Amino acid sequence: MRIPESTIKDLHSCYCRVSGMEVPLTMQRMFTWEAWALPGHTIDDLRLVVEVLRRKIHEGKNTLACLRFTNLIGDCERFQETLSEARALSRVPKMDYGRADVLKATGRPTTPPQSTVRSIGDVLKAEAAFREFQKLKDLL
Repeated sequence: MRIPESTIKDLHSCYCRVSGMEVPLTMQRMFTWEAWALPGHTIDDLRLVVEVLRRKIHEGKNTLACLRFTNLIGDCERFQETLSEARALSRVPKMDYGRADVLKATGRPTTPPQSTVRSIGDVLKAEAAFREFQKLKDLL
């Protein structure tokens, strides 16, 4: 399956922009982009992974080398693992540390409350009860 050259150019310019790594788009890199895109990776995946890696660099958990073209795009297996990690991290609720300090100082819980998920049976029972309530209300 061939990836259009315009898509490869878009991916490369996005990579250069979000990573801060200005590297020329050579023929070898075009082949690398094709191999990278074959599993179905998207430009949004690229942005998400770079965002997570930049955060780790800022926290001192990673070095700038993780954003190198050969490390990020050239190793599809590593990219897939990093993408899975980035998706998992994006599902974790984020807490503002300043807000957490204020909540702690005032004796309130610092973690967001866990949402309760209702079963379909509970939803159907509640709907049936509401319909009964509506019938009684209409009778009055």
